[in-house]
Amino acid sequence: MKRYLRGMVLLGVSATLWACNTESTAVEGGDATRLVVDPEAMFIEQGEVKTLLVRTVDQQGGALDAPVSIGAVGTGISVVADSGFRPIYNANGELVYNTFNHELRLLVTGEDLASTSFEVSAGEFTETVTVVVLPEVLAGTLSNTNPAINEVVTLTAPEGFTFAPTSEISFQIGDRDAEILSVAADGSSIDFRSFPGSAGPLTVSDVTPGYHPSLSIPFENQETVALAAGGLAGSDDPNTAPIISAPALGETTTTIDFVGGTDQFYRIVTTEPNTRLEIAAGWGGSADVDVVLCDDGCNTALASAGTTNNPEIMEYTFVTPGTYVLYNFIYSGAPTYYYIEVTGIPIPAP
Repeated sequence: MKRYLRGMVLLGVSATLWACNTESTAVEGGDATRLVVDPEAMFIEQGEVKTLLVRTVDQQGGALDAPVSIGAVGTGISVVADSGFRPIYNANGELVYNTFNHELRLLVTGEDLASTSFEVSAGEFTETVTVVVLPEVLAGTLSNTNPAINEVVTLTAPEGFTFAPTSEISFQIGDRDAEILSVAADGSSIDFRSFPGSAGPLTVSDVTPGYHPSLSIPFENQETVALAAGGLAGSDDPNTAPIISAPALGETTTTIDFVGGTDQFYRIVTTEPNTRLEIAAGWGGSADVDVVLCDDGCNTALASAGTTNNPEIMEYTFVTPGTYVLYNFIYSGAPTYYYIEVTGIPIPAP
């Protein structure tokens, strides 16, 4: 994310500066009709320098000679003319600002986090340029950087920043985003679980700086997260498979199994009649897994999902409470881990 400025020489200029333009020839005798700045709004990282062009134009859009001044520079930024832009040398061999051009280039530096502005003026015209200075790096606080599988981790936002209900967490390494469990009502923290294979610095989307509440930005947390070993393991025997309790209507239970590379069984237990569940069975790595729902002991298949999708998804109404078995059957490849998401859903109307 760091940016470097190489070989840039900034020379002092007077408070009043001459405008210039990309056109090489001024429009003589024209009347100025407006002041053009490009861009009119800027987003700059703290410590970064960006350029802005200013020119005065006539009704035909031709550039005119006009003195331009910088004023009302807000906090958090500095603004100077780039006297190295189209430079010339005077009789003494000194580098000076080229007064024969018709376009002025400004150098805007983000110094402190702020939502601010500055003005450029020429004659009767004044334009305001808005500038938002963003952090180069944000450091949130993680409750655990080496969580066990299925362990909930809390990420606390940096001071002055908040998360949104739409925030997502991705990792430098890993093929799945984290599972967001909840976002604090005031946006100060996120509870999440990561999947096996996830590691490295994490990136959070939709982060809002308090000094610019309408802005939504991503930030990368530099602290490395890596999952510890452990977690729920499936079984190669349906009678000893781990139990996943059926969630209530509208709720989701996620089970992550670090064991990969072999067929696995899981038992789903329902306690209410006519419980309808959506079951999503997914995996990591290059593989194709088919999923079969069967009775206790897995003697009779009740439903199946055998496409090339990852995850495989099925819906089923468990009319009678009891124990059922979910069978992850490897069709090809070698999954590195499994995850099972079970969600309570309404029974469709007849």
